[in-house]
Amino acid sequence: MQPPDIAQEVLSYGDGIFSVAPAQGNKPVGFFSTPKLEAMAFPVQFPTGRNTLDEVRQVKLSPSRYFNTRLFCVDTRFAKDQSYLFFAQFVTETHMATCSMSIQTRKGKKNAGTAGGFPNKMLQDKVELENSSKIRKRRFHATLRGTPAYWEKTLRDLHAMVRQLGKPTFLSLFLPRK
Repeated sequence: MQPPDIAQEVLSYGDGIFSVAPAQGNKPVGFFSTPKLEAMAFPVQFPTGRNTLDEVRQVKLSPSRYFNTRLFCVDTRFAKDQSYLFFAQFVTETHMATCSMSIQTRKGKKNAGTAGGFPNKMLQDKVELENSSKIRKRRFHATLRGTPAYWEKTLRDLHAMVRQLGKPTFLSLFLPRK
């Protein structure tokens, strides 16, 4: 009763036409280039489809400031929706990563003949480019949770706390500090 090859049957839309990658040849659409994405993804929170992150405002808001306002507002419908919380975190961290990458490319290795940025020689030399980006990633990605630079910074902060406050003990949790 079943076809001999189920995979072929699923891929076939009839008359010998197989569609493996229907979007092949198209350019991908950027996540943040879709207008009103937030309102389309969360129609319950945005019944009118207005006042989203990408609205034009007199005072420009960063994504972190926008989402803080949304989540700590008197209206709790945003804070109660777990998928909106993850969306807010994703957008905020993506924005931080994009901004740090922008800074990373602008603050290139300074040479005598350039005012900054990446000179052509450096872009062509793969080893030089990798070394340069490794140094900068530590500095610029230290704010992005989960990156190696973030954990290096957190470990250094922890060591500094132990040096300054002493080794933690069970009693140090309950006794007041001097």
